[in-house]
Amino acid sequence: MEDPVSHDDNSSKNRISNIRISNIRINNIRISNIRISNIRISNIRFSNIESSRNPNEPEPQRSREGLIRLSERN
Repeated sequence: MEDPVSHDDNSSKNRISNIRISNIRINNIRISNIRISNIRISNIRFSNIESSRNPNEPEPQRSREGLIRLSERN
């Protein structure tokens, strides 16, 4: 008797493997009403990415006018 799973065409879909995420800090992020479908991303490598700031400088000032609200763009 044949294995019915071996003939399943959907067996290769919705598979995520070999993903390593480490040392990531994300603060104060709000994402809402996002729909992502039928996306394929392959062969992407990020390496040696640094974000540094002079510790003697004050925190940068962020204005609300600089923020884009997704709800206002509809």
